[in-house]
Amino acid sequence: MNGGSITGNTAGNTAKEGGGIYSNGTIILVDGSIDHNGSSYGGGINVNSGTLTMNGGSISDNQVLSGQPYSGTFRRGGGLFIKGTFTMNGGIIQNNSAEGGGGGIYCEVATLTLTKGTISGNSGSYGGAVYTDRTTFSMGSECTISNNSAKIVGGTSNHGGGIYVDKSSTFTMDGGIVESNEADAGGGIYVAGEATCTIKTGCIIRNNDAISGGGVCGSS
Repeated sequence: MNGGSITGNTAGNTAKEGGGIYSNGTIILVDGSIDHNGSSYGGGINVNSGTLTMNGGSISDNQVLSGQPYSGTFRRGGGLFIKGTFTMNGGIIQNNSAEGGGGGIYCEVATLTLTKGTISGNSGSYGGAVYTDRTTFSMGSECTISNNSAKIVGGTSNHGGGIYVDKSSTFTMDGGIVESNEADAGGGIYVAGEATCTIKTGCIIRNNDAISGGGVCGSS
C-alpha cells in the first residue's frame, strides 16, 4: 500500500476479524491510512498468519466492536491483531481502542519488532498500546510509546498502560521511549507470570502513572 486510505469499514460484530484488512499473506504499508474501521478482532488489520511490514503511513481511530458472544475482554486489537509477524519501521499507530486487550496492537503467538515509529493515544482494558501473548517482542531506539491508557471503565485487569507482556512472552527494550502512559498497575510496562522483560542501557521510561509500579510493574 503506497497511499490512499482504507476507511469506514466493518467486519461485523460477532467474532469477525479485520475491519480494514484481513490477511494470511504479506502486507507492506509504505504510506496511506487505515482508519475508522471496526471488527471483533483487529479493528484496523488482522494478520491471522503471514507478515505485515509498516514503513510509514498511519493506523488510527479503529476499534473493536461490541456484540455477543464475543464481548468485553474478548474484543482485542483495536488497531492490529497479529498472529504472524509484524515489523514497524516507521509511521504512527494512534487513537485506536479495544474493550479487551491491546488498544493499539494485540499479539498472539507472534513476532513483534518495533524499530521506528510512534504508538500513541490508544486505549484498552489491558495493554493500552501493546499486549503480547506468547510473543517475541523487541523495541529499538527510534520507537516511542506515549499517552496510552489501560483504564477503560468497566474493563478488567487494567494493567500495562503502555505495554503488557504476558503468557511466556519475551520483551527486549533496546532503546526507545515509554512515556506518559497510565494504568492501575504498570503505567509504562506490566510484566505478568512467566513473561520476561529485559531493559537495556539508554532506554527511557518516564512520566507514566499507576497505583502500583508507575514505570514498570511485575507480578508472579
